[in-house]
Amino acid sequence: MPNPPPGTLVHLRSHSLKARFGSIAVLLSCRGNRATLFTDAGKEEVQRQQFSVPVKPVRDAIPMRLRLPFGYWLLEDGTRVLYSRDFCPLWAIDETSSAQPVLPWWSFETAAEERYWDHRNAPWRNRETELDMESLLQSLGATSDPYLADALFPLLRNSTLSVRGAVMRMGQTAEAFS
Repeated sequence: MPNPPPGTLVHLRSHSLKARFGSIAVLLSCRGNRATLFTDAGKEEVQRQQFSVPVKPVRDAIPMRLRLPFGYWLLEDGTRVLYSRDFCPLWAIDETSSAQPVLPWWSFETAAEERYWDHRNAPWRNRETELDMESLLQSLGATSDPYLADALFPLLRNSTLSVRGAVMRMGQTAEAFS
């Protein structure tokens, strides 16, 4: 059986991974018996037997690391900027408490920072944290996918990139077109 192409959604079949057994991951590359996946916890180098391609189609899934907040930065004007585990902006929350998506390469001066969780209770390890972060986004009206989810595209082209590296590529591409 040939290796699945990059971008294929797969089921994790191993308890030894950082993400939960049975969760969905994005295949970034597959070479022989080795593969690079983007799981809820981030990039993982795995053996081919640690994942399976679902027989039935799966709905699109954005890994938690690219959509759930790790914390927020407070700006001088009172705006809160929710950021990802990779410290990339996700959403800006203004004084009306409504969320606006933010370009993940956006830079700004922060006045303070607060974190929602740490490595011990990461959402891909702790269902309560996952539900809390989902609930927070829902309460702020952040129901669409953040721009950071598009980091999967540069990662599919070059699986050796980090999330921050993929974001920098996105920003360079956006600059080139402006």
